[in-house]
Amino acid sequence: LRPQHTHIALMHTRSIASLTPLPHLLDCLTYSIAWVAFGACADLYKSPAWPVGPRESCTITIKLRHPKSGAIRVVQRSVDLPGVVTPAGYTRVTLMCGGYALEPKSPTRCLMAYVNILDPNGNIPKAIVRRTVPERCLTVARVRKCCAEA
Repeated sequence: LRPQHTHIALMHTRSIASLTPLPHLLDCLTYSIAWVAFGACADLYKSPAWPVGPRESCTITIKLRHPKSGAIRVVQRSVDLPGVVTPAGYTRVTLMCGGYALEPKSPTRCLMAYVNILDPNGNIPKAIVRRTVPERCLTVARVRKCCAEA
């Protein structure tokens, strides 16, 4: 698998599988949601700082768009995929729930929510946590800046 660069700093993605949409998987959501994308991937993350080691995740992602309102949902969670092993030197994180929700409010405004509940599966010093938690909170501000520059 060849790495593909993404717009997220310090990360690259290896696409594992592109899955055919299965209508019964979406039945539990709502009849008015349109399927956009569904797939699985493994991501490699460089270490944020010593002494934290590099992390890896194996997730399933579903991207949905509401046809009338234009609202977008991106939801992820960890999965075990046969044959996808954690690379040497990496620790696999467990993503219980993660994602974005974007809802247009006007032609120039939208409401955005960001959720990321994960277990890093290893010791992360308090000093690193104190430094990185505020950085995660700035995710919405970085998206806002990118949209303003576009």
